[in-house]
Amino acid sequence: MNLSDLKNDVYFLTGTDSSSYVDDDIERNINRWYRKAVTWIWESISTWQYDDTNKSTLPIATTDMRDDQEDYSLPSGAQNLMKVEVKNKNGDWYELDPIDVSEVDSPSEYYDEKGTPQYYDLMGNSIILYPAPDENEVTTSQGLKIHISRDVDALSDSTDVPGFDEQFHRILSLGAALDWCIAFGDGHKEVDIRRQLEGDSQTDGLKKELKIYYGRRNKNRRHGIKFRHNPNRYN
Repeated sequence: MNLSDLKNDVYFLTGTDSSSYVDDDIERNINRWYRKAVTWIWESISTWQYDDTNKSTLPIATTDMRDDQEDYSLPSGAQNLMKVEVKNKNGDWYELDPIDVSEVDSPSEYYDEKGTPQYYDLMGNSIILYPAPDENEVTTSQGLKIHISRDVDALSDSTDVPGFDEQFHRILSLGAALDWCIAFGDGHKEVDIRRQLEGDSQTDGLKKELKIYYGRRNKNRRHGIKFRHNPNRYN
């Protein structure tokens, strides 16, 4: 379904038209549900590399590393971090293991000395490498690579198509229709639309079906090592 199809479906579901549900409102609501649908995908497949199929470039970014610098900002538009790699001195890429410093129980000296990064953590909009890179042990020029998911491209042209599986595109028109029903107090239509979208005791809605579908497409991954919290980490 492209944007024109989605808008026509909203009109069908609500009994409205372009005069009673104007373009600015319907497109804003469709795109709000577009981002909500992508969030649902990530809730179910946090280890599977999803990316908006409308993007023309791969969800990979590289940057330089600096000697003894552990903190690197994520690029704008990054929605979820999938994998972090570092290039060793021989020019070969290797993957870092994710950790959570709130669960770290390791001698603080390990992080105080630069070396070959083995782990990474996310803090705000930054990646923290542990240990900080040593220019004698890694390739600093374009030596840090991240695999990311980016924010969706908003649907604005009538031929624009959502960047996830087409069998779930109707989530966007159902959502925009639900917004209209809530705003204008149409309780009867709201109940039926909410049932199709969220399900009830007798049937699964599209939201649950979406999560099941993408959850089953989860790729295999090596799980990171779990650490316990070390209160002396920053002492």
